[in-house]
Amino acid sequence: MPRYPLNIVGGQRESRSRAVNAQLLLNWYAEIEGPNANSPAPLYPFPGLLKKTTAGNGPRRGSGAYWPSTNMDYIVSGSGFYEIDGNYAATLKGTLGTSTGWITITVGVSHLMIVDGAKAYSYTTAGTFAEITGLPIVPGLGMWNDNYFMLNEVDTGNWNISTLNDPTTGNWAALDTVTAEKRPDNLLRLAWLRGKPLAIGQYTSELYANTGAAFPFERYPNTVFSWGTPAVASVGEAKDSIFMVSRSSVGDVSVVKISYEEPQVISHPALNYQLSQGAFQDAQGWCYEQFGHTFYQLVLPTVGRVYLWDDNTQIWTERTTGTARHRGLGSHYMVGLGEQLVGDYENGNNYILDKSTYTDNGTFIERVMRSAPFSTKDRNTFRCNRIEAEFEEGVGNQNSPGNDPLVFIRWSWDGARTFSNWMTSPIGKIGEYDNVAAVHRCGHGRDLTVEVKVTEPIEAVLLGVYIDIEPGYH
Repeated sequence: MPRYPLNIVGGQRESRSRAVNAQLLLNWYAEIEGPNANSPAPLYPFPGLLKKTTAGNGPRRGSGAYWPSTNMDYIVSGSGFYEIDGNYAATLKGTLGTSTGWITITVGVSHLMIVDGAKAYSYTTAGTFAEITGLPIVPGLGMWNDNYFMLNEVDTGNWNISTLNDPTTGNWAALDTVTAEKRPDNLLRLAWLRGKPLAIGQYTSELYANTGAAFPFERYPNTVFSWGTPAVASVGEAKDSIFMVSRSSVGDVSVVKISYEEPQVISHPALNYQLSQGAFQDAQGWCYEQFGHTFYQLVLPTVGRVYLWDDNTQIWTERTTGTARHRGLGSHYMVGLGEQLVGDYENGNNYILDKSTYTDNGTFIERVMRSAPFSTKDRNTFRCNRIEAEFEEGVGNQNSPGNDPLVFIRWSWDGARTFSNWMTSPIGKIGEYDNVAAVHRCGHGRDLTVEVKVTEPIEAVLLGVYIDIEPGYH
């Protein structure tokens, strides 16, 4: 009886038409192994969220910052500016004039600069919080580069720099302003790209470098890109790249990755279509690294979805909490105090990404894999006698649920339009290493799609899905 592996690493690629593509990957990510591994591309569970502290009433705004000068984390929750120490105690240090909207916290040597799209504030190592007054521009968002604090001006192409290392009142001059004008569109923010400031407009982006001129930053040669962003909060900074929801000068909306080269479109047609329906203006994005992977997390609040791009495997996945496909609890990641600190989009809770936690603050995480459709080379009908989902066995825990975990399996013969009932099979209690999760007598047809689901709080590592078929069945 022929036995075939199914494609389980296609990621999240649900097309406008399920007849085209219905692949789905929720709360798992792929790990590409070497040629001698038992599984060439297993799926590992994304870590859960473990609550560490509450800061204000929320919501968390922006990604926050870790400040080596104090060895503390700093975040904005609602209108409050908070310091979080090594014991995760949150202390209010100042109050902003706004309570919603995207903010940036820029780290310098002896100062932090907090910008909320209307005003800018400073915080010193001595613990002094104050509004920065007398600015020559209306500040949009901020960044730091080569010992200068930087601000873009709202609704113009201008950006401004402070004197060296000091963003406080009296250290900004109107003469220290430059206009990103290679192409005329409003500048929305500045971002860090390989040690240089990238000025991101609505339709274009320009890279600058410190040349030591009278105004120290000049446009870097051959780095004017025909991609800007309609979603200022979607910009995520990785070590050597920037990711963002982007709109080109001819109007297309995509997700792009920018290095020094021409931006690369990384979103697939289904995600582009969703963005084109107006789901992009309030998009939020950030980057983080875990388990050797660089992830760009994209939140679409309008449609309630969270997508993750794995830059290592070039695969999109989706992140959810609970049973409904809506955005998870986590929002606004930052690396600080040795861990990823994750804010809650609804309240003042802050969590860490914890690989030993398999819930989101106590709410279970549903992990789903929907395979690419399988058909024989000659496109003849066949019978499926068995579907086997191979997991790392014996990973049950001491408590219920999870002490005798089950996998749910169902299948479709009509392009994932309709499915069978869910069938269950045990994964294996603690120490049960010879268990095989399988279901039998799965019908017949020409195209088979299999869906596998795990809902219990366990280390659910999916090694592969296999089918035993009988060709030529009518």
